[in-house]
Amino acid sequence: MLFDFTKRFPGVDGVKKSRWVTDDVFYTSSGVSAGIDMALAFVADRLGHEKAIDISRILEYDWHQESEYDPFSERYSD
Repeated sequence: MLFDFTKRFPGVDGVKKSRWVTDDVFYTSSGVSAGIDMALAFVADRLGHEKAIDISRILEYDWHQESEYDPFSERYSD
Protein backbone atom coordinates (compact mmCIF):
# COMPACT_ATOMS: atom_id res chain seq x y z
CA MET A 1 0.00 0.00 0.00
CA LEU A 2 1.20 3.46 -0.86
CA PHE A 3 0.88 4.91 2.62
CA ASP A 4 3.10 2.16 4.06
CA PHE A 5 5.64 2.73 1.33
CA THR A 6 5.83 6.49 1.79
CA LYS A 7 6.18 6.11 5.57
CA ARG A 8 9.05 3.65 5.16
CA PHE A 9 10.76 5.74 2.46
CA PRO A 10 9.98 9.42 3.16
CA GLY A 11 12.35 10.63 0.43
CA VAL A 12 10.26 8.95 -2.28
CA ASP A 13 7.19 10.64 -3.71
CA GLY A 14 4.24 8.28 -4.07
CA VAL A 15 1.69 8.67 -6.85
CA LYS A 16 -1.68 7.50 -5.54
CA LYS A 17 -3.80 7.02 -8.63
CA SER A 18 -1.49 5.42 -11.13
CA ARG A 19 -0.92 1.90 -12.48
CA TRP A 20 2.66 2.81 -13.28
CA VAL A 21 4.99 5.79 -13.25
CA THR A 22 8.18 6.59 -15.08
CA ASP A 23 10.82 9.29 -15.00
CA ASP A 24 12.35 8.21 -18.36
CA VAL A 25 14.92 5.96 -16.67
CA PHE A 26 12.97 4.05 -14.03
CA TYR A 27 9.57 2.43 -14.42
CA THR A 28 7.55 1.29 -11.40
CA SER A 29 4.15 -0.40 -11.33
CA SER A 30 1.52 -0.84 -8.66
CA GLY A 31 1.08 -4.58 -9.14
CA VAL A 32 1.41 -7.60 -11.39
CA SER A 33 -1.11 -6.81 -14.14
CA ALA A 34 -0.15 -3.15 -13.89
CA GLY A 35 3.40 -4.35 -14.49
CA ILE A 36 2.33 -5.87 -17.81
CA ASP A 37 0.76 -2.54 -18.74
CA MET A 38 3.96 -0.80 -17.66
CA ALA A 39 6.15 -3.20 -19.69
CA LEU A 40 4.04 -2.53 -22.78
CA ALA A 41 4.38 1.22 -22.17
CA PHE A 42 8.14 0.72 -21.94
CA VAL A 43 8.10 -1.09 -25.28
CA ALA A 44 6.00 1.71 -26.76
CA ASP A 45 8.45 4.33 -25.45
CA ARG A 46 11.50 2.50 -26.79
CA LEU A 47 10.27 0.67 -29.90
CA GLY A 48 7.04 2.40 -30.85
CA HIS A 49 3.34 2.15 -30.08
CA GLU A 50 2.60 -0.31 -32.89
CA LYS A 51 5.19 -2.78 -31.54
CA ALA A 52 3.55 -2.63 -28.09
CA ILE A 53 0.12 -3.22 -29.69
CA ASP A 54 1.52 -6.21 -31.59
CA ILE A 55 2.95 -7.70 -28.40
CA SER A 56 -0.30 -7.19 -26.48
CA ARG A 57 -2.15 -9.05 -29.25
CA ILE A 58 0.35 -11.91 -29.19
CA LEU A 59 -0.10 -12.13 -25.40
CA GLU A 60 -3.89 -11.87 -25.81
CA TYR A 61 -3.73 -9.12 -23.20
CA ASP A 62 -6.10 -6.14 -22.97
CA TRP A 63 -3.51 -3.39 -22.50
CA HIS A 64 -4.58 -0.45 -20.33
CA GLN A 65 -2.52 2.23 -22.03
CA GLU A 66 -3.30 5.08 -19.64
CA SER A 67 -1.07 4.97 -16.57
CA GLU A 68 -3.64 6.97 -14.60
CA TYR A 69 -6.23 4.19 -15.03
CA ASP A 70 -6.21 2.53 -11.61
CA PRO A 71 -9.59 1.17 -10.56
CA PHE A 72 -8.10 -0.30 -7.38
CA SER A 73 -6.53 2.85 -5.91
CA GLU A 74 -9.70 3.88 -4.08
CA ARG A 75 -9.69 0.62 -2.09
CA TYR A 76 -6.30 1.36 -0.64
CA SER A 77 -6.55 5.09 0.02
CA ASP A 78 -4.94 6.47 3.16
